[in-house]
Amino acid sequence: MARPRAYVETTIPSFYHEVRTEPSIMARREWIRPWNSLEPAMNQPQPDPVVDEIREVRFRISAQFDHDPAKLVAHYLHLQEGYRDRLLGAPKSASGLNSLLKSSTLGIPLTGSRCT
Repeated sequence: MARPRAYVETTIPSFYHEVRTEPSIMARREWIRPWNSLEPAMNQPQPDPVVDEIREVRFRISAQFDHDPAKLVAHYLHLQEGYRDRLLGAPKSASGLNSLLKSSTLGIPLTGSRCT
């Protein structure tokens, strides 16, 4: 299967960074000056309520585990067990996952006092 391709328009940036000083090049640089004046406005972060809500929920979940990455990963692995049948290419049982974790550098067990 052929990989998808994307066309990236480079005309405006190339005029902006052009070092030649011929009149035609200087005219093109003037053409894009209004576009360049919009750059500060385009670079302002835009509010995204969905992303903000996701970040808030993720923060609250992390706070439940004292922002400890090991506890948080153990929690998510425990939750993942409930959806084992939906995972592709994953071990079919918790014991398979435990053996995978023991062989990894994480070594985080699936059970713990904070996994609910």
